Amino acid sequence: MTADEGGHQVGQAHPLREGSELAGLKLQRLIARDRFCGLWLAAPAEEGSAQSCVRAIPVANLSCPDARDRFCSELSFWRNFPGRSAVELYDCGLSGDYCYMVMRYLPEGSAEFMLQRQETLQDRVPGFALDFAAALRDLHDNSGAHGNLKPSNVFPVGEGGVLLSDFAMPLWLDELEAGCAALEPHVLHPYRAPEQRGNPHDFDTRSDVYSFGLILARCLTGRAPSSDGRPPEIPPGQWPVPFVRAVERCLERDRQRRPADGLELLEMIRATARPLRPKAPDAPPPGAAPAEAAPPPEAAPAEAVP
Repeated sequence: MTADEGGHQVGQAHPLREGSELAGLKLQRLIARDRFCGLWLAAPAEEGSAQSCVRAIPVANLSCPDARDRFCSELSFWRNFPGRSAVELYDCGLSGDYCYMVMRYLPEGSAEFMLQRQETLQDRVPGFALDFAAALRDLHDNSGAHGNLKPSNVFPVGEGGVLLSDFAMPLWLDELEAGCAALEPHVLHPYRAPEQRGNPHDFDTRSDVYSFGLILARCLTGRAPSSDGRPPEIPPGQWPVPFVRAVERCLERDRQRRPADGLELLEMIRATARPLRPKAPDAPPPGAAPAEAAPPPEAAPAEAVP
């Protein structure tokens, strides 16, 4: 599949454009796209109702013979998720040339979007860390591991809390093994735990804890992990030692040394995140020349679809 100069999907699937209808909704604006799928803002289904967004995946991109059936069956846990820690999935299915997912639209954007705007989230670290850990506790208690955590599918919401999306699905891993290179940015990203690098199917709740640690390290430093998953170094003295040690425990390469799940993680973060503020730099001695400002951190490339 390719894209034309206007950014519309073309190829074996009919191209979607502003005003097209999919899953009974009128598409208003293309939010993001990549080679695998597109994300569209949709008009409200009813006057006064909240806006939603539609992820459109051309069926031609899926090669597993049972992909169409598995797409909805493997999303059923998300649609029926009993907690308040997942982005609402309103509907999913097949419409013409596309598999679709209709989700709640979050105009504030993901953690990735905030970090791309050079908002390091440092002023929000205590609340964000607690809300993120609480979301993982809720998920692990009800549905098991997420398996695909990265800043682009972690959404801090204005009223408080964190919502998660883009869960790992066996179908996506099977499609990847079948040669769907377009899925690689969605699944093979720097925020994976070490065990997932050897085998994408090998993840559990401790793998989510590792991804949590990488995302927190980026929030504290403004720097993304390296392409091979090495975390950025947290400058000594900038943050309280107990909290830094908690983040470092999440980043243990041996998963048995990490918190076991979201509940244990939340208890650890609660013990270290309040009160928590970055330490002010020491004042220079009288008469000393002011230090030069550090260059802004390099931002990691934004993923096309959160």
